[in-house]
Amino acid sequence: MLRLVLPHEKEEVYKMEYKEWDSNLPFSSYIKEYEKDDERGERFVYITDQGTIASSLMLYRLPLLSKKLQAPVYGIAFVMTKPKHRKKGYAKKMIQSCLSSIQTKEKDALILLHSEVNPAFYEQFHFRALPYHLQQDPEVVSMIISSDEQFEQVSHLHIKDIPLYF
Repeated sequence: MLRLVLPHEKEEVYKMEYKEWDSNLPFSSYIKEYEKDDERGERFVYITDQGTIASSLMLYRLPLLSKKLQAPVYGIAFVMTKPKHRKKGYAKKMIQSCLSSIQTKEKDALILLHSEVNPAFYEQFHFRALPYHLQQDPEVVSMIISSDEQFEQVSHLHIKDIPLYF
């Protein structure tokens, strides 16, 4: 089940992220830094049938990419699953639920994601890599869910129009 993280669960999610991304910051500094994300977006968790957190992600509502492209824009970031819950489909269910929620509210929404690990995983959700000239970091594949028409419009944008991080 996908739901917003509860206040008492945030530290558990931060620890999960901290271990995965091998931050150079002390944990207390990491929390202070990443609590700011909770002010700019919504942190979701996927809960197992046993009631434990298996996966998490951040969802951001972003500014329009261009005045010419009036579609609402969302960004998905910090997608992760605890090691003991991997390969059980939790991240897949979490992402599907999140995308379904967005697309039910706003059918023409653009959804961005920057994949640092296994971009092919996100293709099953209809994410596709942005054109080469819009890729900003060789270690990251910038991806989008959009209609074909929107993709064509996005492909004509300037690299500065695409946020690298949310």
